[in-house]
Amino acid sequence: MSPAVVSPEQVRDGFLEPSSLLAYARKAYSKVFKRVPSLSGLRPVEGRFRCRATVVSGWSLKENKRKPLRSALDAGCVMEYAISAEREGPLREALAALELLGLGKQRSGGYGQVAIEGVVGGM
Repeated sequence: MSPAVVSPEQVRDGFLEPSSLLAYARKAYSKVFKRVPSLSGLRPVEGRFRCRATVVSGWSLKENKRKPLRSALDAGCVMEYAISAEREGPLREALAALELLGLGKQRSGGYGQVAIEGVVGGM
């Protein structure tokens, strides 16, 4: 399974950890399906991380000044994760919801769009 970042996504340490991805997927799933799933069984595939970090900012109309600089994953980043076969069903639905809603706090500003490709089992 490979999430590809379509628009910059603000992150803390330049990597979308499996626990963070699962938390975003759980939140998206609960918004779409109105229940909280139990999600686990996701791990990064060694050496399958193609990404660049970037810096994002903006302008605050409220405060009439530049927003602080923040690190972000650049658009076009691809990270590959493996999913355990027995966990694939609910996780597939959660990732579809995540693709629909996006991830992160700045979605309304155009950040955090993600495309999920190739959801297959085999861990």
